[in-house]
Formats: sequence, structure tokens, C-alpha cells
Amino acid sequence: AELLDALMDQVVAGYAPSGVQQDWWLEARALSLNVRAAILAHPALADRIAREFRRSETSLRVNTQIIERLRGGGVPEPWLAHAYW
Repeated sequence: AELLDALMDQVVAGYAPSGVQQDWWLEARALSLNVRAAILAHPALADRIAREFRRSETSLRVNTQIIERLRGGGVPEPWLAHAYW
């Protein structure tokens, strides 16, 4: 279980937005492509990541970065959760 968690953390770390600031929709697109590439590269982990994405420190950090980028791009507060998912 610990080995799978560590592997999942490595995959999720690749979801993080790049350090380069660009239009929020370009970042959202890049993020979506990163997630898709990770799932295609590790299909056996796809279900586990979907179920446990918010569990680790890495996941929480990546989720926070994604939400902050959406907020900074002007996504209204009531729509943040929907835009994120």
C-alpha cells in the first residue's frame, strides 16, 4: 500500500501547473493534457488516483495550485469547484 501511495504521489506531482504564468485557460488545458498523459501512461493507477486524489500532501498541494490558478484567472468563487472538477 505504501509503495502504491508513493507511486501515485509521483504521478500526481506531474499534474501541477507549470511555473510559467500564462492565460488561465491555457494552463487548464495543459493540466488536462498532463492528467490524460499520466492516466494513459499508468492506466492501472487511474481508478486509485480518482478515488484517492485528495489524500496526500502532494495531492493537496497540486489541488491548491490548480484552484488558485482558476481563481486568479477570474473564475467566480461559486463556480470554482465545478470548474476544478
